[in-house]
Amino acid sequence: MEPAAPKEAPPPQPQPGVEEDGTLSATAAMARDAAVLFQSRRYAECADVLAQLLLKKEGDPKVLHNMAIAESFVDGCPDPKKLLEILGNVKIRSDELACASREQADSANGVGNNTSSEPRGSGIAPLISAAHNATAYGDEFDTTIITFNTALILYHLHDYESALSVLEPLYRNIEPIDEVFLVIS
Repeated sequence: MEPAAPKEAPPPQPQPGVEEDGTLSATAAMARDAAVLFQSRRYAECADVLAQLLLKKEGDPKVLHNMAIAESFVDGCPDPKKLLEILGNVKIRSDELACASREQADSANGVGNNTSSEPRGSGIAPLISAAHNATAYGDEFDTTIITFNTALILYHLHDYESALSVLEPLYRNIEPIDEVFLVIS
């Protein structure tokens, strides 16, 4: 009787942002560089790197969010209401992409179309809990950091009631925060 052949270990799964040869992808390296520049308070350089990254990842909500934050810091945060508007638009974009991704996954899985009860064109993005968002759509479309930064800006504007109402859904669904986003303070 022959000895059993040794079992081969399954190949390791590649980590996000890592190419097969083990090096960081160009976009992941650029995102890392932008984060290091931001943390080093080199906001103009960070915005430049993010602008280059946006050319490679056009319309990416994470890049748009980080670009808005970095550009605001370059200018010394002169117009927090404008930043709130930009972050609101980024959140809408992220929600739209999440919805399209869910619809695509549903159609691929043979699930019927689910229509939203929200009126189209209202201009207001529905608040989706962070837990539901991350679970249903994956981290790619998680709006937790956008929501947190929105509440933080409202707090700095002394609009405490609005800041609290924005934070309450996050508090009910506390999860770890993805470090890819820039968190303002």
